[in-house]
Amino acid sequence: MTVFFNDLYKMFELAKQQFLDAGRDDLASWAEMELSGYPKDIRVPAYRTVVAQARGTVSNDAGVIDDFLLPVWHLAGDWAHEDLRSPLHQLVAGIGSSDVCFRQPIENDTLSLFTRGLRLGNNSRVIAAWWQVEATQLSLLAEGARTQLQRALVALDETG
Repeated sequence: MTVFFNDLYKMFELAKQQFLDAGRDDLASWAEMELSGYPKDIRVPAYRTVVAQARGTVSNDAGVIDDFLLPVWHLAGDWAHEDLRSPLHQLVAGIGSSDVCFRQPIENDTLSLFTRGLRLGNNSRVIAAWWQVEATQLSLLAEGARTQLQRALVALDETG
């Protein structure tokens, strides 16, 4: 299975050049973002929005709790899904590794949002946080990327 996902990365590298040769800068740009990661100001394709849990390290007067499921009950919006912006090769490595999940860091400027929902006593605060994504979600993401790449190549072939 890992071979398939490693081949996916190579497929995107080859497809990017095909898109450039055909003058399809839009598709070449998409392939490049799959290979190098998506900037924060760019919307990710739907297949890159996955089920995720907000987890973190919490500090309080009693000590430090690691890998704590962070509260999201008090936050507006969808906090059960996250846009994965990491380069494809990092996500593919998560599928083939012995780890059961992939972690994407949560920006430090949002830690206070999670701290407000803690019910662990005085002086509790989130000191680090990440989105935890199960490896099965990464497989679905890779399959979505593969499907979109196939569609783009078929469309390119039909017009070219």
